[in-house]
Amino acid sequence: MVIPEEVEAKIRHLCNRVHDVEWSGTLFYKAEGSMEDGTFKVTCVDFFVMDIGTAGFTQYDESVEVVDYMCQHPELLENGIYQGLIHSHNNMATFFSGTDTATLLSEGQDTVHFVSLIVNNAGKYTAGVTRRVTMETKAEGTIKYTKDASYKTYQDGVVTLAAAQSEEKKVSQVQKDEYIEWFGLAIEKAEVSNDFEEVDQRLAEIKKNKAKSRPNPSYTPSYPAGGGYGSLYPTYGMGKPVNREPANPPYFPPTAPTSPTLNDRVANSRTIVTPEKNLIKDEAKQLNLFEGKQEEATDDNEPMPLCLIENADADLIKTLAYQALTGSIIINNESSLDINAWVNQMDKLFEKRFGSFKESANEERYLEWLEKHIETLVYEPDESLLDRLSMSYGTDFDTADTAEVIAYDLIKFLEDLPDSYCKECIITELRTYLPDGVDNDYQSATDGNSSPA
Repeated sequence: MVIPEEVEAKIRHLCNRVHDVEWSGTLFYKAEGSMEDGTFKVTCVDFFVMDIGTAGFTQYDESVEVVDYMCQHPELLENGIYQGLIHSHNNMATFFSGTDTATLLSEGQDTVHFVSLIVNNAGKYTAGVTRRVTMETKAEGTIKYTKDASYKTYQDGVVTLAAAQSEEKKVSQVQKDEYIEWFGLAIEKAEVSNDFEEVDQRLAEIKKNKAKSRPNPSYTPSYPAGGGYGSLYPTYGMGKPVNREPANPPYFPPTAPTSPTLNDRVANSRTIVTPEKNLIKDEAKQLNLFEGKQEEATDDNEPMPLCLIENADADLIKTLAYQALTGSIIINNESSLDINAWVNQMDKLFEKRFGSFKESANEERYLEWLEKHIETLVYEPDESLLDRLSMSYGTDFDTADTAEVIAYDLIKFLEDLPDSYCKECIITELRTYLPDGVDNDYQSATDGNSSPA
């Protein structure tokens, strides 16, 4: 994806003006090349802001305002200009969460390609594009029919009508399936800064309209039926996120075709809910929390992640690890459970509950359940850690701040246990609560230094 100077300047201006909450809108772009030979390229042309949301929520309805904007900018009416989605993660990292993935899969059903661009205040972007694949499978063969016919008659006689009469017929059968897959896009953007009076007028207009209507819905850290990170659309409950890593490999759906009922649930409304586990509530806290330690954090002088300088209560971590591994929220660290023996057999035990993980549907059900289970555990209050942080840094902390510490310490506890597929699934889920770079770029920063700051 190429973001030219004028579009990048507009994005930076908007992130500067709306830096504490999320915003979203319609992205206008051109496309050229082929995905098969690596020449595919998306070039951003413009975007139109549709909503100013909250710290973790943004929603807008398709309206005639987009058409009006296009009429005011006739170049957007030209052939070859397509529409996608752009939205911000404000102070959070940009990656395709379960919500964003569901957006791609749902919108990708209605168009040949759907492009989504996620931006943030730090100027780090993530983009993806879908394609709708139709697969036709044809089976051909020859069937040989052999016929014998007879009947009994008087005096136990048997009259033969047909003996080993054979006949061959050629048969064929065609099966057609359609599914959506998506790919991450490398981003090339200009680094500029300009003023946009038109954007300022649009922001003021949105704020004025919102003041006359109902307030924005507040974010509730709970999952809808079916799992996922929240509701992409007002009545649409999502499934397990397909890909949440910053670098997006190709997404290949399950063997079953995509559900045709998704389109019926969209109702022309786009909603983006960012998981609270990635939400930084206080921008000042993010920038100043570890003042004096930034030089040792990374080459980019970013603040050291909290999970690398603080530790959760050891007994709490052991209790949560037991609960993560057993699936029980009533077991604690004083249990007589032989945790190593449990890990060695837990795969078989969970397969008895969910079915063989060789079946993708069973594995998916397990992962959906695990996502909710882990969320409950990482948001467990650690009062001693909360008190220590408040005393050390002079500001209020809550479980959204300590979740990454608990997740990080749980991973370290689990890594010392025997190998297990289910254990690795738990670790993978826990890693979604860690800041970008932890376990990679920051790994060396913790070597030989596990004590809290």
